[in-house]
Amino acid sequence: MARLPHYPNLRADDRDGLARNTQRLAMDLEISLAVAEKGVLMLAAIYARKSTDQADRADEAKSVTRQVEHATVYAIRKGWTVDPAHVYVDNGISGTEFLKRPAFLRLMNSVKPRPPFQVLIMSEESRLGREQIETAYALKQLVTAGVRVFYYLEDRERTLDCPTDNVLMAVHGFSDEMAREQARQRTHDALARKAAAGHVTGGTVYGYVNVRVNGHVERQIHDPEAAVVRRLFELSAGRAGARGGSPAGSMRRGSPVPCPAGRTGRARGHRPACTRC
Repeated sequence: MARLPHYPNLRADDRDGLARNTQRLAMDLEISLAVAEKGVLMLAAIYARKSTDQADRADEAKSVTRQVEHATVYAIRKGWTVDPAHVYVDNGISGTEFLKRPAFLRLMNSVKPRPPFQVLIMSEESRLGREQIETAYALKQLVTAGVRVFYYLEDRERTLDCPTDNVLMAVHGFSDEMAREQARQRTHDALARKAAAGHVTGGTVYGYVNVRVNGHVERQIHDPEAAVVRRLFELSAGRAGARGGSPAGSMRRGSPVPCPAGRTGRARGHRPACTRC
């Protein structure tokens, strides 16, 4: 292992950081020689994530497939081998979610007790997360486990060797959080403008159908369901449910009532609150 010359004028933190950088360079050299002489493989994992909100994202972050492809090319250029078993993809999940992100959780669990790969490749730091404390903790776990983290868009390794590295990580985390907050504000303003114009901002409502008109979506009355809604209000106004149950209950006893349709992939049904008047 390479020895670090003695520099008496450097602070202890600077000497430690310089020592670690020197050791890392020596390790890189040893690994390169091992690959050249013995054909030893340096395994790389990939993590890709696409957020649910794409309004503020660069093209690179809008496709997990593109992220994986570019990360694979980056690994090949570096002389690393991507292990298909360790390509982790979270599609359509916010970077603020850390407890219910399946691929992220698998990635973090895979490094315990010993990581099966030496390198983790991502497009940028925000793919790991957009909450600076949680993201910093995840990076700390990865680096402490011996995994080297690289961002192919910057062709840069994320290190945590000295205070400067920690400050830069905090700045990046703050920037990612600000981008998320600005996206939230833009989304809120856009939805408020839609609502003010009478356009649908999301979801479906019993008694109406969503119809696309000139580039936007409007609600139009659905006569069969609208008849049910009107009947419910008539029964409620006539106190039909005062003693004998809810107005909806009175209708069910009299004649079949069409049920609200569930979302795609979900069972048809409605909550009891939908029929209380």
